[in-house]
Amino acid sequence: MASVFRRVKKMPLPEGAQVVERKGIRVAEWRDANGRKRHAPLSKDGSGIRVESATYTVQFMDEHGHPQRVATRCRDHAAAEQLGRELEKRAMQRREGLLDPAQERFAKAARVPIAEHAAAHIEHLRAAGNTAKHVQTVERHLAVVFAAAGIERLPELKSAAVLSAIAALRTPPPVEGEKKQKQPASLATCNSHLRSVKGFSRWLWKQRLTPEDALLDLGLYNAATDRRHIRREMSAEEVRWLLDVTEQRTLPEHGAPGPTRAMCYRLAAATGFRASELRSLTIDSFDLDGTPPTCTVEAGYSKRRKRDVQPLPDALVEPLRAWLSGFDRSETVFAGIAGDTARMLRSDLAAARGAWLQSAEQQPEEVRQQMAGSDFLLYSDRQGHVADFHSLRVLFISQVVAGGASVKEAQTLARHSTPVLTMNVYSKASLLDVAGAVEGLGDLLTSQPTRPQAEAQRATGTYGRADSTPAGSGGSDHKSDHTESAQEGSTWHSGASVRLADHIEQTEPANAKTLAKPGLSGASRGSSKKRLRSESNRRWRICHPLP
Repeated sequence: MASVFRRVKKMPLPEGAQVVERKGIRVAEWRDANGRKRHAPLSKDGSGIRVESATYTVQFMDEHGHPQRVATRCRDHAAAEQLGRELEKRAMQRREGLLDPAQERFAKAARVPIAEHAAAHIEHLRAAGNTAKHVQTVERHLAVVFAAAGIERLPELKSAAVLSAIAALRTPPPVEGEKKQKQPASLATCNSHLRSVKGFSRWLWKQRLTPEDALLDLGLYNAATDRRHIRREMSAEEVRWLLDVTEQRTLPEHGAPGPTRAMCYRLAAATGFRASELRSLTIDSFDLDGTPPTCTVEAGYSKRRKRDVQPLPDALVEPLRAWLSGFDRSETVFAGIAGDTARMLRSDLAAARGAWLQSAEQQPEEVRQQMAGSDFLLYSDRQGHVADFHSLRVLFISQVVAGGASVKEAQTLARHSTPVLTMNVYSKASLLDVAGAVEGLGDLLTSQPTRPQAEAQRATGTYGRADSTPAGSGGSDHKSDHTESAQEGSTWHSGASVRLADHIEQTEPANAKTLAKPGLSGASRGSSKKRLRSESNRRWRICHPLP
C-alpha cells in the first residue's frame, strides 16, 4: 500500500525565536516579516526547527521492488492517496507485462517542454562534432520556428504549425513606428529553417521520444524560383586586373597586406578552397616538389570533414615558393585575412575598377562612356549577379568543366557529394561554350541535306539533283521533291506576313474524293462487304462491348 506524507526539512532557528513547550513538545515561536505570529516544532537536537511542506508526497514500490517517491504537488490528502493507488496499479501492470513501456516513454516526453528537448538536440549536435556555426544556426532556427508557431510541447509539433511559422517568415507583419520593416525571407532561407526543424523531428524519433517522425511529410520549397544571391563567374581579364591592383594596394585598415590578399585570391581560384579552409593553411600544407604539386586541408577544417588534397597548377608553384619563404612552419599563412571576405573582395574590386577606368583617360569619350557603362569588375552586374569571395570557387569549378574534365573528375575536384550540385549550381557554361551544340539543328529545321551528305553530293556533282539516291537504295528517296524545293531560289517568308487564308486555299477540299493509289486496279476485297456498325463506330464498341 502506498504511503502518503508531507516532507519535513530542517531549517535554522529564526531570528528572535523563543522556545516554549506545548503539550510536552518543544516549539519555537517568532514573528515573520509581516508581523504574524509563527511557530514550528524543534528538531531532535534542538539546533533548528522542522518545517513540513505544503504538499503531499507518495511513496510506493515499483515493478522492480524498489521504493520510489513522487511529489504529488497537491494539498489534498485524499487526492494524494488516489494518485498513490494509481502509481501502484501502473507498477503492477508493468511487472506483469500489461503496460507498454514505449507508450509511457512517449507520454513522459510529451509532458516535457519542447525547449528542453531542443536543448538536448543542440548538445547532441555539439557532441557529434558539428561545427559551432552549424550548431548556432540550428539553435536559432528552432527558436524562431517555435516562437512563431507557438509550439510548447511535442504534441504541438505538426506540419501545419511549422508551415504557419514559415509563412510568417515569407510575409512578415507590418511594423509600426520607426522600426525597420523586415524583408520577406527567400525560399532558400525558408528551406534552411525547414531542414533544421525536420532534423530535430527526426532526432526525436531516433531517440524513441515520439512514435513517428511528425514532419516526415513536410517537403522543401523550390528555391530555384526565388534565388536572390546568384554568384557570377569573373572573366580572365577581371581576375588579372583584380590581382595586379590588389598586389600593390595596402591600406592601414586592411588586416593583411596586398600581396597576401592577392595570393589568397589566386589560391582560392586555383583550388576552390573556401575562406575558412584557406585560413587553416600552414607551410606544411603545401607540397610544391611533389608530382603533381598539391595543397592540403586537414579534415578538422574541411567543410565535409575529410582530408582534402588539391593539385596546384604548375604556373603557381614558383610564386608560392617565393611567397611562403617568409613564414615560420607553425604559422598560418592567411591568419591576417579579414573575417568578412566578401567585404574585402568588394573593396578590392572597386579599386581595380577605378584603376581600369583611369587607364582609359587617353581614350575617346565614346570609349570611356562605354567602359563606364559596362559590368567589368562590378560587384553586382545589371542582372543582380554578384562577385563575392565564393565566386572564386565558382570560377575554379567552371574552368575545370570547361577544360574538358569528366563529371566524376569535376565532382572530385569540387569536393561535392553529388554531381548535380557541381554541374547545375557551380558550373557556369558560357554562350560560346554551348553554341556548337546547336549547329546541327540548322540542317534539320531548314530541310537541307546534312553536311556530310551535302559534301559527298558536291564531290560527285549530284548535289541538288532528284536522282542523287545512293546506290543500293532500291529507288528514289521520298524526300527528294521536298529537298529539291528547298534549294537555291526558294523563298523564306516573314512570320508576320504569312496569312492563314493563303494556306487554306492551297489545301484540298474536305469533300474531295481520294484518288486511288497507283498500282491498285480496283477496290480492295474487304471494301465490297457492308461494314458493321461495331466496326465503324468506336463509341458504339465502347458502350456495347462484345459478350
